[in-house]
Amino acid sequence: MPRPSCFECFLHWSCDQSTNKVDIAFRLTGTSNSRWIAWGINPTGQGMVGAQALVAYQTSSSAMHAYTSPVPAYHTWLPEGSLSFGVSNLSATFENGNEMMIFATLALDGAMKTVNHVWQEGPLIEGNPRKHDISPGSPNLRSLGTLNLLDNHHV
Repeated sequence: MPRPSCFECFLHWSCDQSTNKVDIAFRLTGTSNSRWIAWGINPTGQGMVGAQALVAYQTSSSAMHAYTSPVPAYHTWLPEGSLSFGVSNLSATFENGNEMMIFATLALDGAMKTVNHVWQEGPLIEGNPRKHDISPGSPNLRSLGTLNLLDNHHV
């Protein structure tokens, strides 16, 4: 995964081919408790539009909130909603004052062996995720790639 200049992110995964389940751990460093993070798979194309995302942020009570959000357009504020595949064991952590992690098990279609994936971070405004930076050269615009889920390791 390319490492944008304002944050670093890492993805660890393990795919069980017999069940088509993928355990993921997405970690982003260089963030704060006034930011949200997201990682997702786009089963219909590349980029954010169409992505099926896992989102997390720290609430005002310091608890972590992790949820799923389909991304139908660029101007979404990541509302909670069901994804096109099953998600279980969804949780998140915020550690060391600058590192968030999302954990989940994904139940994917057997044909989903190589997927387009995206990762993002952005501001919380009044406790809610808001649009991330999309100015030219923004790391958010470069936060996408292709992932072979059968290659169990991390990037």
